[in-house]
Amino acid sequence: MMFKTKIFLLAAIVLAVFSVPAFSQQISQAKLAGLLEDVAALRSEVARLRMELEELRAENARLLQLAEKKVNPGDETASKIASLRAELKEADAVQRREITAETNAKIEKLGKEVNRALVDLSQNVNQVSTGDDGVPAPVSKPKDLPSAGIEYTVKPGDTLGKIISKNRSKLNWILYTNPDLNPNKIFPGQKIFVPQKD
Repeated sequence: MMFKTKIFLLAAIVLAVFSVPAFSQQISQAKLAGLLEDVAALRSEVARLRMELEELRAENARLLQLAEKKVNPGDETASKIASLRAELKEADAVQRREITAETNAKIEKLGKEVNRALVDLSQNVNQVSTGDDGVPAPVSKPKDLPSAGIEYTVKPGDTLGKIISKNRSKLNWILYTNPDLNPNKIFPGQKIFVPQKD
């Protein structure tokens, strides 16, 4: 259950990357594809480890059944079999812990890679949005620019991405209609025009 939860969380993070507006998708198609491949590889590895664990459990159960068939209650070997059974259970528990630790380490590593990719993606978006000197790069008029919109006052904690998502807008629309806007330096109280889908 823990594996599924962590894999679901990672998949949700990767899907969140896909929900980034269209401008960023052009920048990092290869990175996103690589992340998806990593998640698929991790799922495959977790499935392989689960199968291996189930095979070990089945083998342990088979050995225990064989041992029980050959034991006479008055025989000396009964204590040896009991000892062997305890060892097998301990070995099973150790293997389970090792597999869990290995999988958790891989999930943590993949999570760090996803975070690094998101930071890189954010930096790439910022580089596209502004020139080298931090001044907004001129944006040509988008073909799909809506005719309507709202004047939006930036609130504390707002980012351009949040504003775009909240108001069904696009980055190139906002940058075109607000030519002096620096997307990296929005601040509470700032007023910007946000075009909205008709």
